[in-house]
Amino acid sequence: MRRRDLRGETALITGATGGLGRAVAAELYRRGCDLALMDLPDAPLDALADELRGRGAVVATTGCDITDEPAVLDA
Repeated sequence: MRRRDLRGETALITGATGGLGRAVAAELYRRGCDLALMDLPDAPLDALADELRGRGAVVATTGCDITDEPAVLDA
């Protein structure tokens, strides 16, 4: 299977600080994506963002509960 070049793309990852979200973020960064990470407001988003930025990633974060539609629309 040929891997698509994702340089210049931005990936939105919800649940970013969980095991799967963290792994997906790392893999998409490895493939060249900029990252927009979302998780619950009390999740350790800043720590994950700092870790990925330390590797050279471009990262934006938003603490947001995606089950709360008004919060998502404001994010």
